[in-house]
Amino acid sequence: MAFTLQIKKRLFGKNIEINEFLKNTGMRFGSYDDQEMLRIGESVDHSMVLYNPRRLGRGIFFDYKNRKKGSYEVSMQIPTTPAEIRDFINIVKELEREIGRIDIKRTENGKKYTVSELETMVYEFDIYNLKRLHEFIEDNEKNGVPQIMTLAFFPYKFKNDQILYWKTCDEMRDFEDAIDEVQQPYNFYEGTEGRGHNDSI
Repeated sequence: MAFTLQIKKRLFGKNIEINEFLKNTGMRFGSYDDQEMLRIGESVDHSMVLYNPRRLGRGIFFDYKNRKKGSYEVSMQIPTTPAEIRDFINIVKELEREIGRIDIKRTENGKKYTVSELETMVYEFDIYNLKRLHEFIEDNEKNGVPQIMTLAFFPYKFKNDQILYWKTCDEMRDFEDAIDEVQQPYNFYEGTEGRGHNDSI
């Protein structure tokens, strides 16, 4: 399930510079190939998958193909890690800081938000996120579907002991730790930290 926000600049708002945006958020980027493996440092059709190299989650989709019109889209998958929920809100907050006054609307239901409202919803997000993790596992079990989840870097198949614990857990710390740990061996951000994005394309 996705939680997707459309960000539109209001009158006199500015368009962002992608490299500045990436630097200020501390996020890295890549794009998926046909096997949903992340190609680090690449973007496709003015869109990218953002990830926090210090705490890896499932990846945050960022679409800026309508940047010249002052419109952006940012999306996270639910369930995700609590850290990534906070990264998601920080991204929207940085967009507002760079653009100026913005309108925020969820694409799935048309509901409007402000950055302040999103910041106060963190606890609500955490509760819903935990519920969706339980439902994700239960639905897969009921439908006989493998317990596979797309992470920031690649699809990941849950281990049996993880499934047993996560389907009834009362907090997300173990889930977040596992998602980060399994991806860190592939996290080569130190070697690409200075690599900018071609903002002219």
